[in-house]
Amino acid sequence: TSLMPGTLYNISVTAVSDGVTSIARTMEQRTMPAPPQYMTAHATERSIRVTWGEAAGEKDSYRVSIFSDNGIKSQCFYHKTTTAENVTFTDLIPGTLYTIHVSAIRCGLESVATKKRLMTAPARPNDISIVDMTKDSIRVTWAAAVGAVDSYTVSICPADGDNPTFSVYDGDTLEYSFTSLMPGTLYNISVTAVSDGVTSIARTMEQRTSKKHTLNLGTFDAPMKFPAVPQFSLFWETVM
Repeated sequence: TSLMPGTLYNISVTAVSDGVTSIARTMEQRTMPAPPQYMTAHATERSIRVTWGEAAGEKDSYRVSIFSDNGIKSQCFYHKTTTAENVTFTDLIPGTLYTIHVSAIRCGLESVATKKRLMTAPARPNDISIVDMTKDSIRVTWAAAVGAVDSYTVSICPADGDNPTFSVYDGDTLEYSFTSLMPGTLYNISVTAVSDGVTSIARTMEQRTSKKHTLNLGTFDAPMKFPAVPQFSLFWETVM
């Protein structure tokens, strides 16, 4: 016991009779390499950077694998063998849960893997646009985000009107109408994608509600003056 991982040992066995020792029977055996001591990972929308602690004992390299869970079984996406203690996987799918394995290799022997599960960040929604606007409402639409998405959160600031924050679930029509807003007010509209509780960077735009004026017109007769020239006066009332 207490041997060094990944190390080649020479083992000999001899027989002893009345103080006399036989010729030794020998063999060589290498201990299994030790796994990395720890692992950390950081994810973006399309990449995961993995760092791990050096494995104890002797090792030649590390094997790093990443798997995507498709709901039935894990599918391996990449294998990388490296002598460094960090690696970055790119071209991943946004909003997707991955399992990462890191093991040490020595002379063809592979250690037990150190494992970690991590989700890539969901991608931002695409092409947010205004499809209708009045003095007290704004209707917004957007294109679906790339990758896995559970829902979208759409919000408006200042938080005026009915339901200034609302969730639209994946598969529903990707639009929402903010109502009971203030006329002539500049609003900031934000849409984010949500996957397994993780929220994307927001896609935003600004829009001002219209400020419409309605004129109620009326007339009244002015007193006649000589020479007699028809006269009238015009008045109006501004309605917001």
